[in-house]
Amino acid sequence: MIENLPLNDEDMKNLKLFDIILRSNMSTSTYNLLKKHFMPELSMSSIFILQARISKLSHVTEVSYDCCLNMCCCFTRTYAALDSCPFCKHAWYNSEGHSYKKYKYLPIEPCIKSLYLMDHYAKVLCYCTLPRDSKIEDVFNGIHYQTLCQTQVMINGAELDHHFFSDI
Repeated sequence: MIENLPLNDEDMKNLKLFDIILRSNMSTSTYNLLKKHFMPELSMSSIFILQARISKLSHVTEVSYDCCLNMCCCFTRTYAALDSCPFCKHAWYNSEGHSYKKYKYLPIEPCIKSLYLMDHYAKVLCYCTLPRDSKIEDVFNGIHYQTLCQTQVMINGAELDHHFFSDI
């Protein structure tokens, strides 16, 4: 469950620090050097604690997958049981047992959910539900969209229990 709670002073400090890191493209070693020299005055957390807190505040968590050294494939689903890349034949793991490369991304679903936590964005994102007159102003007034809203979703000949664009 995502909560929309006010930020405390510590969270605001962490957000500002994270903003500085991102905008300046600060390396982890530079951050650690600053932390080492200014820890008493700035009370900086480790970079890992800071990233974990930002992830918790944003409700967005990075997902990581092991990949081939040459980025031919991602070792998921049908490739998860393999020991090497089916395309270039390079081994999945190095001698220490770590994958050669990682594919990291931010899933879109929590990003969109977090937008709904902000009142301004929640209103913007609910734009399609606002009442409209008969004049065509955008896609939501169009006959195709209106027809789909009344049409059951069908996949491979099987009719599902919901309409297109419904909240399910």
